[in-house]
Amino acid sequence: MTDPDFLPRFHGRVVPWITPWSATPALPEPVVLDRKGHRIAYADESVHDRAYDGVLLARGRGRRGGDAGGRPLYEQLDPRRQRRALSHLLCQVCGGQPPPTRHGLLWLLAGPPEDDPEDVLTITPPICPEPCAVLATEQCPALAHGYTALWVGHPRAWGYRGTLHTPALARSEKPVQLPYGDPRLPWLLADLTVTRLMGCTITNLAGGQGRPGAPDHGTRTTRRTPLIAAGTHPKTSSGHTAMPSLPDVQGRGVHSTPDMADCEHDWVGWSGKTRCRLCGATQQQ
Repeated sequence: MTDPDFLPRFHGRVVPWITPWSATPALPEPVVLDRKGHRIAYADESVHDRAYDGVLLARGRGRRGGDAGGRPLYEQLDPRRQRRALSHLLCQVCGGQPPPTRHGLLWLLAGPPEDDPEDVLTITPPICPEPCAVLATEQCPALAHGYTALWVGHPRAWGYRGTLHTPALARSEKPVQLPYGDPRLPWLLADLTVTRLMGCTITNLAGGQGRPGAPDHGTRTTRRTPLIAAGTHPKTSSGHTAMPSLPDVQGRGVHSTPDMADCEHDWVGWSGKTRCRLCGATQQQ
């Protein structure tokens, strides 16, 4: 368990690991067309500027400067730390690995629970039950009017959030969220990754002490606004699939998926083939 005395603070308030600081300068992002004109690129692009699937990544700010003055920008996210946190399922507050439980990992989302059982798309990383969830419920303004605590059994990588460009380099006014495999991804400057939460079960922080109780097995969750992360969580688009897998929350290394022989396949187009978004089976189109 993380020692709360070692968490960085600003005027007595904990600064989450994914929060950028004003003292760290924004890195330049000179967006241009690539040589073939088929996607956007950086004029000074390096091998570190793209994701494994070729999507251009926002650079965000430089090294964290908590000791160099400035203030934490609570309303923003550090793009690189957010992407790392969701890729490795790290706690958004302390940056460590949340302890595994038989219920899954804990997420905190702002707003009261609803009864409609839907999947959740979120840019918010998980959180350690103690002490990070306790501190969040005490200090996070987004949770002041209520929150939903979720045990999540199957978090899955879904896509990206960012700014969409045209071939004329005109930019979208608002951030968009695109799933992996979307044909518009070559024109996206992706600042954050999006994760799909499946197997969500509402729980309680018992007695206000930050100890999540047993799941309420009769209720699942709908989309919510994030805890400390900024952004929105639209419903999952049918017909798209989240190809990469995140670490399994029970420590097995990969997500558990249905056996191909027993799966009720949900086929989607992917890379010249059709692929089942449930079990991963493929077939030629």
